[in-house]
Amino acid sequence: MQRFFSFVSGAFCGAVVGSVAALLLAPLSGREL
Repeated sequence: MQRFFSFVSGAFCGAVVGSVAALLLAPLSGREL
């Protein structure tokens, strides 16, 4: 159970960090193009 919870929390944190990075990098790459 502990391993499953750690996996879910890690996946959730990774999704949040990935979405925030995408939102921050999308306008920058759009301006460069």
